[in-house]
Formats: sequence, C-alpha cells, structure tokens
Amino acid sequence: MTVTQIILVDWKVTRKYLFTLTAALATVAYAAKWFLPDPKFAKVLLVGATLVFPWAAAHLSFVVPRQYGLLKKMLGPATPARLVLATYGAIFSMGLFLANTAGAVTGDLEFLLALNAGVLLMCAFCTAAAVVWSWPMAPLMPIVIAYGLYNYTGPYLHEPLDWIVAHQTAAAMCMLLIIPSVIYGSLLVFLRSVENGALEKHVEEDIQD
Repeated sequence: MTVTQIILVDWKVTRKYLFTLTAALATVAYAAKWFLPDPKFAKVLLVGATLVFPWAAAHLSFVVPRQYGLLKKMLGPATPARLVLATYGAIFSMGLFLANTAGAVTGDLEFLLALNAGVLLMCAFCTAAAVVWSWPMAPLMPIVIAYGLYNYTGPYLHEPLDWIVAHQTAAAMCMLLIIPSVIYGSLLVFLRSVENGALEKHVEEDIQD
C-alpha cells in the first residue's frame, strides 16, 4: 500500500466521527462566541475538544487494525516505516481539519496557530502511544497524564499557562519542535517490534481472548 492509500483508509474509518464532531464543535463554538458574555468560553471549548480527538483518531487508525490483525496484512505491501508515517500523516491531517474548521469561528489567527500546534502535539503523543504499546487504551494515556498533571500541579502551572497565553506563537513553535522526536522514537520502537515478531504475538493473544 502507498502512503496515500493508507491515509485514505484511515480517513474512511474515522470520517463519520470526525465530521460529526467538527460540525457540532463549530456550531457550539459559534453560538458561545456570539451569545455568551465571555468569548474565552469558545476557545476553552475548542482546546478541550481538539485535544481529546487525537485519542479517538489513534484508536480507530492503529489500535483497531492491530487488534484484528490488519497491520500484519498491511505490512505486506507497505514497509513498517511507511505504515507508521502514513498513520501519523492521516491523524495529523484529521486533527488540522478539526482545529481549523471549528477554530475558524474565533477569528483569532494567533489562537488558531497555537490550537493547531497543540492538536498536532497531542496527535503525536496519542499516535506514538498506540504505535509503541499494544494495550488498547494506550492512546488515551497522554490525555490522562496531562489531566493528572494539571489536576495535581494546577497551582504551579499558572505562570507557565499565563506565559503560553501571552506568547501563543512562541509556544506553538516550541510544541512543533517536539513532534519530530516523538515520531522518530515511536518509529524505532515499532521497527524493533516488527523485527521481533511482536505483531504476530499480539494477534494470537487477541484471538485467544
């Protein structure tokens, strides 16, 4: 399979959820912007929804195929590196579609840039978790960790969060710089698992379960 074919397959299995979420989020954000006294609510809503979406995208695009043995079949016509990079490409494109379509209602270009960087970074973390870990709930772990850190260290995060809000462009650049390392690290782990025959073992375990 080519990179384009893999991306199209991932879009096909995720499109219904993606389009529904995008339409609902854009509608609610638009209504919040015009009918609520505080315009920040729309931005908070967009940040929350777009940072949770990568879990669903990674689950549908990588976890489910792995559970049903489809990754092994795809590795016949596609190399492991091509499969992983195409999956990242598909999930990144879906995340950008959601962030830009729904986020456009704010009319704030600097916020939209930061939102794009944030959703790309979370897409990278969730996809990496799915790639390196066969546990079905793996893509959810980055979100759980982020929530846990915010919940238990919230009082200490006010200054960093204030800095991010005040320097959204710089924060976006910092987030984007992290992504290549996440992709490369997860790719190395996946290549090693393929060499060790880990995919076959996971398929056998799922069949027995």
